[in-house]
Amino acid sequence: MACCRQISRHTARDAGASDIVFVGELRPVKGVDVLLEAIAAMRVENTVRAELVGDGPDAGILRARATALGLSRCVRFQGALPVRKAFGLGRVLAIPSRTESLPYIVLEAAAAGIPLITTNVGGIPEIVAGSDTALIPPDDVPALAAALMDAVAQPAAAIARASRLREAVRARFTVDEWRARSSRFTTRSLGPRLRRSALR
Repeated sequence: MACCRQISRHTARDAGASDIVFVGELRPVKGVDVLLEAIAAMRVENTVRAELVGDGPDAGILRARATALGLSRCVRFQGALPVRKAFGLGRVLAIPSRTESLPYIVLEAAAAGIPLITTNVGGIPEIVAGSDTALIPPDDVPALAAALMDAVAQPAAAIARASRLREAVRARFTVDEWRARSSRFTTRSLGPRLRRSALR
């Protein structure tokens, strides 16, 4: 059985879903500050709404930053929610991480067929390989804003890309293969660090 079939089925959108949803911890490595800057840039020419789902040490800082950017009315901080409910809050999932391992949230989004805008870090390229889902550089506000704007403005194309990504993930990520990939990625990432520790 494909791993993605165990993870999630297509998630229905809430009737009043926002344009963008973020799901993750509110801490620096997740790039939520970059997302807020991108939303502010998008709002120069368009009305856009976003839901930030999750909690973490930067929650207060990010709320203050949203207020400073004039986003109080269009960005809502939802706190922690079940993933299925969180996915239903937005039409495009933004994961603007600065660093990742092999993020389960990206695999879940791919399996659920949700339009996804994310960064070229960690194991994310391995998840989207074999699809036409483009990745953006981390910490690149203009690139993030442009990618989000394109997905929001052309929902049919974004959904079609998400469907192709779902099929690519379904074909490649069986349970056994998922475990093997996770193991290989962990070994590549932590191996040099563990070797250095052993030499101390």
